[in-house]
Amino acid sequence: MGTLLLCDDHRVVREALAELLRTAPGVSDVDQAGSAEEVLARYPAMRPSVVVMDVRLPGMDGVTATCRLLHDHPAATVLLLTGEVRDDDRLRALQAGAKGFLPKDVDAEGLLRALAVVLAGGDLLSPAQRRALQHERPRVGLSPRELQVLEGMAAGRSNREIGKTLWLSEDTVKVHAKKLFAKTGVHDRAAAVAWAFRSGVLC
Repeated sequence: MGTLLLCDDHRVVREALAELLRTAPGVSDVDQAGSAEEVLARYPAMRPSVVVMDVRLPGMDGVTATCRLLHDHPAATVLLLTGEVRDDDRLRALQAGAKGFLPKDVDAEGLLRALAVVLAGGDLLSPAQRRALQHERPRVGLSPRELQVLEGMAAGRSNREIGKTLWLSEDTVKVHAKKLFAKTGVHDRAAAVAWAFRSGVLC
């Protein structure tokens, strides 16, 4: 039997979804979270079978949370719900390993069918769609300066060395680094560089 962690910041919506998900075959329990930060904090101890998460959340969004969760816990299974999402965000989450996106207005039958697929270890994307993702370059909204900082990291330069190259203070480089970490869903330089080469942002 599987356990779910459902994340939505609207309590009424979350509780209604939880009631529906409890009727799904193979589901033993549905726990709830009101923010992405709560999901990241609770996941290590709870280890739910599937995280079902809204994309639009206060604070950290569901896409960034998905990237961070799957970076730290590659075996995690994430299913995202969204009213509307940018193509770049969708690509970023799917390349990180999310099992799929569903519109928030999906009917009950469609949601339960999708959940059954991922609970069984399946994927809402076909193998061909997954392969195609590897050839797409995500445009994650990095500014030109953030991209330059990322390139400096990939070259093995320290923040001070990057600053000298770009005529920036070390503190300013740190600000740009923090922003690009948040956008790419990673925690440190090594992970940012690995993400950049894996996703094709840097070649």
